[in-house]
Amino acid sequence: MGSKISVSVQKRAYRPNETITVSYNMKDIEYTSGSCWIGLIPHNITSDDEIVNDQHDVSYFHVHQKEGQGTLTTSRSGKYLIKCFSNDNGGERLSFDGRDDIVVGNDMACLYVSSNTYKSNEDVTVSYDLSNCYYKSGSCWIGLIPTHISSDNEEINDNHDVDYFHVHQNTGVGKLKTSQTGRYKIKCFANDSGGKYLGCTDREIIIEPKNEKIDVSVEKHSYRPNEGITVSYDMKDIEYTSGSCWIGLIPDNITSNDEVVNDSHDVSYFHVDEKQGKGTLSTCRSGKYLIKCFANDNGGKRLWFNGRNDIVVGNDMAGLYVSGVSLNKHRPNEEVIITYDLSNCYYKSGSCWIGLIPAHITSNKEETNDSHDVDYFHVRQNKGVCKLKTSRAGRYKIKCFANDSGGKYLGCANTEIMIENEDGNL
Repeated sequence: MGSKISVSVQKRAYRPNETITVSYNMKDIEYTSGSCWIGLIPHNITSDDEIVNDQHDVSYFHVHQKEGQGTLTTSRSGKYLIKCFSNDNGGERLSFDGRDDIVVGNDMACLYVSSNTYKSNEDVTVSYDLSNCYYKSGSCWIGLIPTHISSDNEEINDNHDVDYFHVHQNTGVGKLKTSQTGRYKIKCFANDSGGKYLGCTDREIIIEPKNEKIDVSVEKHSYRPNEGITVSYDMKDIEYTSGSCWIGLIPDNITSNDEVVNDSHDVSYFHVDEKQGKGTLSTCRSGKYLIKCFANDNGGKRLWFNGRNDIVVGNDMAGLYVSGVSLNKHRPNEEVIITYDLSNCYYKSGSCWIGLIPAHITSNKEETNDSHDVDYFHVRQNKGVCKLKTSRAGRYKIKCFANDSGGKYLGCANTEIMIENEDGNL
């Protein structure tokens, strides 16, 4: 159906036998008047089957009109979900626009988070309702506790929480966060001096590493000497030192990630002063380069990119890049995907070719490589994508030639391609 019912309750925590008043608006929902029902179902009943839920509901009311109110109640303490079904004869479950969780019991906190996955140092917003609890205002606390702490003893949890906030009123919202990745539970205690355990979230909270990659893009990957290379960047939530953070053009044979080493080899750079922007790099020296970024110019951490960072500078130097999930390892007859850029090359359209050549062919003569290629592709435009494959296991290079009649060698991909059999043998 797509549409959702608007459903609201006055609070989320109730004492046993206390009335739960449910306001509803069916909007444009299709349902059977007098047969459609809203019920209170134990939260461990995960099925959406009407018959299963009908067997387990502890309270319900029938819906007779598009908009109205009904009441639910139960003497049984526990965690519940409010659910709605279009009719009482195997009807479809109708989704709510918002929360559907309820806690019934004495001294049972209702704790709710909208998601179970967060990044390092991202706020975890906790909605709480302690309407049915005896607690000490300002001393009652809700904390983020590692999942492996299975004890509900307040002192033990207090010793292991990574963040917490104190509760001053029955209902509200608080925020928790941690830089430590891992799995956590959110728990509540009546006070901070051996207080009673009041409950925890059903959801386990997973804290994942923060995205440490910068979005970086260039217009192309092949340039002539002294041509400006415009680099667009977005630092997102990356920690860096404004005015000291730098992006530079480094020869591709400098494999170190040490800032001092790269600083001594860069051929061009610019400082980063804001979260988003552009900068220009340039060099007169032909060769293969990598664009790299460092958090500061005093031994700063290398900051990684989303996407490619390879650049070719020179006349008649092809930019060849192997993309895809497997990159340099492929199975026989699996396609090797190559992105190419010949913007700075003189070549013959339709005659220029990119081929898969056994790695032991060290010659860069077109005729020699032409007689040994196991697959090839003709180039008809400056930039594009091609696919090569072979049934023969082994090690290969991807090379490019300006034409197929003794054409000039335009370069090869840095990545050596390994075609492996199922047993991993070449």
